[in-house]
Amino acid sequence: MTHADLVTIAGRWLSTTKHCSVVLTEVVSAATEIPDAIGFKSSHSILVECKVSLEDLRRDTNKCCERAGYRMGGERYYLVHPVLWTKLESRGYTDLPEKWGLLTLTPRGQVRVVRNAESILPTTDSRRSEVQLLVSVLRRYQAQGITYAPFEKRSDRQRRDDYRQFEADVRAARQLMGLEARP
Repeated sequence: MTHADLVTIAGRWLSTTKHCSVVLTEVVSAATEIPDAIGFKSSHSILVECKVSLEDLRRDTNKCCERAGYRMGGERYYLVHPVLWTKLESRGYTDLPEKWGLLTLTPRGQVRVVRNAESILPTTDSRRSEVQLLVSVLRRYQAQGITYAPFEKRSDRQRRDDYRQFEADVRAARQLMGLEARP
């Protein structure tokens, strides 16, 4: 199981189990970090960092954004390879930061919550990072030529067509991420 496999599983878990309406994976932006997977529902965000080794986990806990306290996510989880989970369990989870949750995989590949994350009140800096990430994604979307006329200047038919196109775009994105079956 590779890091990329864990990221795909994390994205699917955020979408299906946590019911996040927007899920992003490994998006590079002007934000202070590149989250492996982050999901948004309403005004709440859930971050999942995927780890395949203990060394990678330790490096992650020493990131500058972690030390400075502006890490993204109102809930934060590590999704770890089952072998790494066994190591963490034997060490009493001492390598995990406070308030972080822990996820691992069952033998059948299902996500299992080992430890629930505690809610973390967002700081101004963490919210700024999340907004930078979302704006970066929207800017790329717009760069693909997808723009809309101001809402007031469109007819009802244009609004319906725009909404249908938006729904189709969301379905296509979810299919690309493997979160929805292709027709």
